[in-house]
Amino acid sequence: MPTMHVTSTVDIELTQVIDSVAKLELSDLEAFAAEVNSLLARRKAPGLSQRETQLLEIINRGPSLELRQRYALLNEKLQDENLSNEEQAELIGLVEQIEAYDVERLKSLIDLAQLRGVSLDTVMDQLDIQRSIYA
Repeated sequence: MPTMHVTSTVDIELTQVIDSVAKLELSDLEAFAAEVNSLLARRKAPGLSQRETQLLEIINRGPSLELRQRYALLNEKLQDENLSNEEQAELIGLVEQIEAYDVERLKSLIDLAQLRGVSLDTVMDQLDIQRSIYA
């Protein structure tokens, strides 16, 4: 049977899109957000090299919402001194995962600074990344 290609235009209000996105399962929402962040990075900087784009995607990526929520819960239990041995081991594993994200992000920031020929502070200012200060 022959096939035909049909193209149509559908006007949808932004609020309808947001409402639909709000109904997504957590994993689908995270995947959607990652795609939107990638699209946003490409649109904001259409003149970026492929390498800069890759670095920016790594810089803007982070631990999943599920990981951050579980970390927050276990950290709260730790502060309340109500953490089991199994939960303590899980918390240590989550901390290691978060630290791995942080290391990858910092390496990418340094690579981006070198690629642009500016300091790390300058790149962080350009990307509006706040510095963490630990005493």
